[in-house]
Amino acid sequence: MFSPATWVLIIDDMAEVRGLVVQKFKELGFWNLLEASDGAQAWEILERGPHPIRLIVSDWRMPNLTGLDLIRKVKGDSRFKDLPILMITMENESKKVLEALVSGADSYIIKPFSTEKLRSKLETIYQRVTQKK
Repeated sequence: MFSPATWVLIIDDMAEVRGLVVQKFKELGFWNLLEASDGAQAWEILERGPHPIRLIVSDWRMPNLTGLDLIRKVKGDSRFKDLPILMITMENESKKVLEALVSGADSYIIKPFSTEKLRSKLETIYQRVTQKK
């Protein structure tokens, strides 16, 4: 499992949803949580942020730069291409899930979700990330 000290960037255009995701991460013991309201702001944090992000958690539908576009931008940049990305969204069509995974998302959760579901997805992502090294 990721260390509780891992810097996590949580991206959603709805502050209430970001707050819920932050709360679930805190329930799992994480404390280094940064927030962004859209993909453009997230990109700024990745490039110029005060801390090295080690996990991205992103919504799909956002203004300025969607979650899917952010995934493509992150995975297309050699500096960030290995960053694990968890997409958390209301998009539940199998075609959309596949599109996110093909674009580079490491896993996908449909809203609403439980803390246990989040834990399970994080464990799976962590196993994949550590096996790649």
